[in-house]
Amino acid sequence: MRTKTIKAIIFDWKGTLYERGELLREHLQILQELREKYRLGLIAFSKNLGDFGKREEEIKKAKVASLFDIIIITEEKTEELYSRCIDELGARSEETAIVDDGTKGIEIGNSLGCKTFWINGKYSGLPSKEIKEPTYRINSVKELINFL
Repeated sequence: MRTKTIKAIIFDWKGTLYERGELLREHLQILQELREKYRLGLIAFSKNLGDFGKREEEIKKAKVASLFDIIIITEEKTEELYSRCIDELGARSEETAIVDDGTKGIEIGNSLGCKTFWINGKYSGLPSKEIKEPTYRINSVKELINFL
């Protein structure tokens, strides 16, 4: 099932694109392909301010910063942060896809009316009373292409 209204995609970093200390080669190729058609955002969670430099270094080392229109490193994922990212990408919520392996990005995306893509098997907790079913369950970032 393809979704034709997507203009922007917001990715989670660690666990979604960046695993075990590296960006997987297939993720780089997917990002390059998506960059040709969509505006891309990256929200990288960092547990504390001291880790911000580590996240910046990971993104720099992976050589993907130029593929994103906006990169946000944050201690806390919030609706306001995602809304700002969506606005800066020049899209509306319903035109935005959120790709995450955790529950927080999916919860926020659902709340904002975005299309949400949850990578199965990473974390439990979906769906729950607080976090509704994601729009799509996928097994890998590569599967995202099948829906866009």
